[in-house]
Amino acid sequence: MQNWIIDGYKAELTLNEQNLETGIIDLDGAAAHYFDLSYDNKKDRRLLIYYEGREYPSYGQNQREPKLALSKALTSRLIGVFPDYKQYYSEAHEGERPKLIFDKTGSDEYNLRLVLPWNKAIGLKQDLFEFLGTGKNLGKLKDSYDVVFVRELFDNLDNQGNSDVFMVSGKLKRRLEKRLDATGKIDEQAENNIDNLKEAGLDEILSFLLDHQYPKLSEKDFIRISQTNDHFLFQLNPALQTELSTDDRNFIVKNMDQKLEAYYAREDAPSLTDSFENLMFDYDTYFTKDFRYSFKDLITDSIPDALMNLGVVDLTKYDIRGFAGVDDWALVPYISVTDKESSRIRDTGLYIAYLLNKDTKHLYLTLINGFLPLEEELKHQGLEGEELLEALNLALLQKADAYRGLMSMGTFSKDADKVELPDKRYENGIIAYKLYDKRAPLEETIREDLSELMGLYETALGLNP
Repeated sequence: MQNWIIDGYKAELTLNEQNLETGIIDLDGAAAHYFDLSYDNKKDRRLLIYYEGREYPSYGQNQREPKLALSKALTSRLIGVFPDYKQYYSEAHEGERPKLIFDKTGSDEYNLRLVLPWNKAIGLKQDLFEFLGTGKNLGKLKDSYDVVFVRELFDNLDNQGNSDVFMVSGKLKRRLEKRLDATGKIDEQAENNIDNLKEAGLDEILSFLLDHQYPKLSEKDFIRISQTNDHFLFQLNPALQTELSTDDRNFIVKNMDQKLEAYYAREDAPSLTDSFENLMFDYDTYFTKDFRYSFKDLITDSIPDALMNLGVVDLTKYDIRGFAGVDDWALVPYISVTDKESSRIRDTGLYIAYLLNKDTKHLYLTLINGFLPLEEELKHQGLEGEELLEALNLALLQKADAYRGLMSMGTFSKDADKVELPDKRYENGIIAYKLYDKRAPLEETIREDLSELMGLYETALGLNP
C-alpha cells in the first residue's frame, strides 16, 4: 500500500514508477475517504483533475482495494515532465522523493502538482497555472484588465520570453476599445479603469498597467521588466521561460479568451431580479421533467455569474456555485457562496446560500452550517434511518443556536424555526436568514442584503462554538 499524507483539503503521495507506467494509484482508507470513495458503493466515481490549467477526467475505482485511475493523457503529460523516471527509479536516491500533491477544490475537483525536488522551475510553472485559474475561473485575476494583460503578454512573447511593453499596451488598448464601442462600457466591476481610453496615449496605458496589472505577476516572480537598447520589455522569469512550451503559451492565450468571454457574459447577463423570479416560479414545473433540460443552467451558471458581477464577493477568496442536483432535480436547489479555505465540498462547513422552497415559492438568503460532516460522524457511530435523522437534526439545531448566541445578526432573522424547506437538514442548519416571499428582490436590495450577510459570514468564520 502506498504512503499517503492527508492534511485537510490536501493529499500528498510519494510517486513510484508503477504510478507513471499504469496511471493506477493505490488508496489507503484515508485516501479513499479523501476521494469520496466508499466500500459500500461499487460504482466508480468520475473525478476532474486539473494539471497546469488543463482538465483531465479520471476515476476513483470503488473496489475491495480502492484505486485512483489517472487518465492516459494526464499520465503522458506527467511522463513528459519527468521523462527519465525509469533511470531515476533504477538508481538509489537519498532525500526527498518525487511527489504528487492533490488539492481538493470542489466535491469532485482537484488541482494536481508534480513535485520534483531537484527542479524548482517546474514548481514555478505550476504556480503560474494555479494563479491563472482553470477554465472560466479567474484564479487570482480580478477583472478584465488583468485577463487582457495576461493574454496580450503571452500572445506577443518572442522566443526569448520577451514582450515589448508598448506592443502589449497598444493591443490591450485596441481590445478594450472594441468592448467600449460595442457596449458603451469597459468594465464596470474593475476597481480601476482607464479614463478617456480613446484619447489615452500608450505611455498612459503602460503607466496604468505598471500600477495595477504588472505588480500582480511580478510579485509572484513570473515576470520582470528588462531593457534591450532603447526597448523596454516584459520578460518572463528565465526559469519559467525554459519550462513553458509553445503549447503552454498558446493554451494560456486561448484560456484568457475563454475567461474574457465568460467575464463579459456575466457583465451583460439579465438582471438578477428576473433570474431569481424565474427560479422561484418555474422550478417546480421542471422538477417533474427530465434533468437534461437547460433550465438547470439558470441555477448553475446564470445566477452565479450575475452574483459574481455584483462586485460584492471577493472572488479570490470565495466561490459562488449553483446546485440543481446530481442525476435528478434537487429537492432544495441553491446558490452558495463559500470561503475557499474553509469549505470546498458541497454541504460542508459554514456558507451562504439562497435556498428555494419550490412549493411555497419562498426564497431564503441564509447563513447556514452544512450537514454532511455531522451526518458522516453519526453514521460512523452506527446510527441509521429515523434515529440518524433525529440525532442529525438535533445536532444541527444545537450548532446553529451556538452561533446565534455568539453574534448579532443585524437585519437578518434568527427565528430559523419559521423557515419551511422540504429537507430538514437544510432547514435546521440555518443560523440566520432573510425571506423573499413570492417576489424576487430588486437588484439593489440583493446587493445590500448579500453585502451585509458577507460581513456576518466573515465574523462567523472566526468563531468556534
